[in-house]
Amino acid sequence: MRPARDTCEQCHWPTKHVGDKLRVIKHYRDDEQNTELTTALVLKVGGVQGTSASGIHWHVDPNVEIRYRSDETREEVYEIQYTNAASGEEKSYAVRNAPEDDGVWRAMDCVDCHNRPTHIYESAGPAIDTAITEGHIDRTLPFIKREGLRLIDVEYESHEAARDVIASGLTAFYADNYPELAVQRAADIESAAQALGDAYSFNVFPGMKVYWDTYPDHIGHEQSDGCFRCHKRGMRTADREQVSNDCETCHILLAEEEENPEIMSVLNPE
Repeated sequence: MRPARDTCEQCHWPTKHVGDKLRVIKHYRDDEQNTELTTALVLKVGGVQGTSASGIHWHVDPNVEIRYRSDETREEVYEIQYTNAASGEEKSYAVRNAPEDDGVWRAMDCVDCHNRPTHIYESAGPAIDTAITEGHIDRTLPFIKREGLRLIDVEYESHEAARDVIASGLTAFYADNYPELAVQRAADIESAAQALGDAYSFNVFPGMKVYWDTYPDHIGHEQSDGCFRCHKRGMRTADREQVSNDCETCHILLAEEEENPEIMSVLNPE
């Protein structure tokens, strides 16, 4: 594949300084109330500013080159070489018992983290969270997060089969456990089943053997080790200097899966 500097970077300039960005994430428990939880964090996106780079994208500094040795999937990183042309600094990191004759050396670029620049797939849980947050699934339906996850986190033979089982399974659950609600809110249950079927169809492709998390996203560390492929305790120099795995290198947590966190009243004053 052509390197990112010849493709991505023709429009997405690494020299652009983004700085810090606020991100608010909604998550729902699998309890009867589908309790809403909020995570708020400041992402230190950073970028080049002046003569140096900072934040998550500190490595786009034109003086910095990072090479690494990994397996073919890039999931297992064995060794890292860091060079700073401006300062003349060079460092080599490796994990203990790294295979000597295995792996491929690569120069680090955008797709080592942004490995899904176009095909953005969600995991089953976050896909339901998105549907609830966007109003496609009514959160007041009891246990809709739990039952939705039970019904979509399955390998169906086709999208059509998935939609049929999801619809019948959700209808049966409410008929068996909440018979009055099943009658009164049949339309909401049908809409929820439609949204769950959409989530499955948008993210899972049985004909291509692509299921939930077949291709994990390396941004962050939710679907895969992501950042921690390199930023891990075992990645050290010969002098035992460790590649930093301090969480605040990349973000500052303002709230982590909290109900009605106080910070939200500060960010969104009435």
